[in-house]
Amino acid sequence: MHCQAANVHAILESGPAVAGVAERLHHATSLLDDFEQNLTIFDIKLRHMREDIAAIEARNNSLELQARNNTKLLSKLESAYVSLQFACYCLVARVGRAIERQVKLVHAGLLQLLELPGQSERLLAGAGIAMSTLPNVVQAAWQLHDSVEALKVVQTFLLTT
Repeated sequence: MHCQAANVHAILESGPAVAGVAERLHHATSLLDDFEQNLTIFDIKLRHMREDIAAIEARNNSLELQARNNTKLLSKLESAYVSLQFACYCLVARVGRAIERQVKLVHAGLLQLLELPGQSERLLAGAGIAMSTLPNVVQAAWQLHDSVEALKVVQTFLLTT
């Protein structure tokens, strides 16, 4: 019992030291609580940052896929344009040659009529054209001529593009 009394007496004598230790422990506990709150706040901020980064990466992946698809589409459209341009050029050339032949035939027929004034009616009748329809035939010839000229302009445009 004597030992216990000595221990109690020693504890009572060291009371101010124990109070200092207790105060320091309380201060350390307060600092740890503050540190834990800061870590919780940083964890929440990091979680939001991760979500933002994931959303940005998803959007970036979507944009990259769209860019690849747009590049492929542009390539296909350019190839289709070249094919259509070539087909259009061929069509213009064929139609142009056919109309040009018709204009030359009409022009040759009109020249024959001018060179042989006395035989004009006979030549027209041989071609199945009545003298009364001659103005319509001449108008059709000029329309063919205008069409050929327009096709030549289109052909020139296609050759330059």
